[in-house]
Amino acid sequence: MNWLEKEKFILEAPKIEQVKVDTPLPKFLTPAELDKIYSFTSDEKLLATFRVYEGLGLRLNELQHAELEGDFIKINAKDSKGRRDRIIPLPDDIKEDFAIATQEPYRTDYVSKTFTKLAKKAGITRTLHSLRHTFALRTLMQTKDLNMVKELLGHSQISTTMIYTKFPKDYLKTVLMDNMSDKKLKATA
Repeated sequence: MNWLEKEKFILEAPKIEQVKVDTPLPKFLTPAELDKIYSFTSDEKLLATFRVYEGLGLRLNELQHAELEGDFIKINAKDSKGRRDRIIPLPDDIKEDFAIATQEPYRTDYVSKTFTKLAKKAGITRTLHSLRHTFALRTLMQTKDLNMVKELLGHSQISTTMIYTKFPKDYLKTVLMDNMSDKKLKATA
């Protein structure tokens, strides 16, 4: 704009103000939304892959480089965006999924595009990265330890983790209601 004014293409450079826009909330998935997306997934290996991303909060490219060490998954610094080694506990309920997903894993672009397509088919606008946000929120709710979530996600700054764990009250209400319904179902079974 200064150049335009200097060269006399405009009489005066307009005053430009930055418009403050509310930061959008992270894209979480409720248990019901996950179930709906997963119901459209007929490929068992793909379903196992989605569950691993959901259960470990991995970045897209990290599954191909994840190493099993006992009851933990290790992501080496050279394969991590944050360039730091990190370990993530492997929950018992996804150990089998991890074995399936890492045996000749699908290409990352296929996994990502297919998840987005299946979510859209389920009437939900989300990407595979939403599973990472879901993992972050779920872990925060379980541990109540933001620093733990930061380490599990491999963030170098707690401020980045805080972005992942902001959530709308509607989401919290939905998750709490889903959890209460699950407990009632288990109690009556």
